Amino acid sequence: MMQDLSSLLRLLSRGRPTGRLEGVAGIILAAGFGRRMGDLTRTTPKPLLPVLNCPLFGWNVAQLREHGIQAIIANTHYLSSAFEGVQRVICDTGIDLCLENETELSGPFGGVLACSAAARDADTFVVFAGDGFYDTDIGSIIDAHRETAADLTIGVSDVSDGSRYGVLEVGDDG
Repeated sequence: MMQDLSSLLRLLSRGRPTGRLEGVAGIILAAGFGRRMGDLTRTTPKPLLPVLNCPLFGWNVAQLREHGIQAIIANTHYLSSAFEGVQRVICDTGIDLCLENETELSGPFGGVLACSAAARDADTFVVFAGDGFYDTDIGSIIDAHRETAADLTIGVSDVSDGSRYGVLEVGDDG
């Protein structure tokens, strides 16, 4: 894990954001068991598994930070203490990472509620699944969300076979 943390530090030290996005907090849902990963998640939570020598969680934090989001809350449950070392490295780079440990799993929306309560100064939340990898313009999504005064904005991706993920039908008006 030490190699993963040094890679995480290098990742977070690259290309600092030009500013801080006020009123926006990032939420990373990282409480699940990762059972489908088998032995890989026996001692490591799925969001902390390395991708290119850096925990997937770190890639998500870097993506949020790159867009000026400095306040991040993550819900944890399974092997929650494993996130503490990662939290220290992340906080040392100037990012405010709060870990909200769920003693009982409450599902994705319950995790969002627990995390949003910890971000009292935010009026907008960017929510990532901790086991996902995202390459998107978060700033554009936030701008569109605010311009339309939407209650909820969901970023989706077009895939050839949506049966594994669920299907969202989008009308001609978007």
